[in-house]
Amino acid sequence: MSGILRIEQVCNKFGDQSVIGDQTLDMPSSQSLGVIGLGGFGKSILPRLLSGFVLPDSGRIEIVGDAMWRQKADARGIDVNRLRLVRAKVGMVCFSSSSYFHT
Repeated sequence: MSGILRIEQVCNKFGDQSVIGDQTLDMPSSQSLGVIGLGGFGKSILPRLLSGFVLPDSGRIEIVGDAMWRQKADARGIDVNRLRLVRAKVGMVCFSSSSYFHT
């Protein structure tokens, strides 16, 4: 296990538009992650990917050394029980600055 969070060549698209393209990150357990940026650059999709609500088009995400998902042996879908075990290790706080700062 190399870190608490490992993202390997993750890509996510909406139609023809790449929202997250070929991103890699290896985060040690002693660090936190904050994401800021302009609209349309993947800030909202990242927590969805990390919680397993959205699957990337390609790549791999590991939380504490466990893959976020694995195909079932019969290849008909995602192994939901395994995903639940990995989700139990994830905690996030998400907010939008527009919710707190009105002009």
